Amino acid sequence: MPGRSDTTRRRRRASSRSGYAHRVLDTDIYDSHSYEQDPAAFALEQGGLAHNEPFLNRNHNDKDYSVPYRGQPFFVSEFGGIWWNEEEAAHAVSGDDESESWGYGQRVAGEEDPYVRFEGLCSVLIDNPDMFGYCHTQLTDVFQEKNGIYTFDRAAKLDIARIRAIPDRVAAIELASLTADA
Repeated sequence: MPGRSDTTRRRRRASSRSGYAHRVLDTDIYDSHSYEQDPAAFALEQGGLAHNEPFLNRNHNDKDYSVPYRGQPFFVSEFGGIWWNEEEAAHAVSGDDESESWGYGQRVAGEEDPYVRFEGLCSVLIDNPDMFGYCHTQLTDVFQEKNGIYTFDRAAKLDIARIRAIPDRVAAIELASLTADA
């Protein structure tokens, strides 16, 4: 963003806004939010970045909210939102689920499914050599949203060491940089 931030920083980048609506032409970084839950569909959605056509959030009339993308570094600033509640999942299997809790996309059914989905979604972003980062949503459940890694009371819903291990690898953008420096 031009102006004061250019005079007060040497190398820090600034985003004009997270996710849905970039309004400043010269924003330093560009991002979007996506809650697609199918890793294959998510890969197609995010694949346009290789052709300088990243996924952009649009309104209900399929119009862009944002100024055009101009080649800035890009990341997905919200993705995931995987619903998981062990007790409610058990009720769903037995056919007596009356829960009004939610997450994004189709609910996962079994205790292995959140890990599989999380790994698939993370891999799409980590394996994209044009993607500089991402932010998973969300850390904790919030009232009726049961899409956190922790409960509302901050108790782990999943094996945190296992969740941490999924994205703990060198990203494609880092590999490209290492290769260029060699």
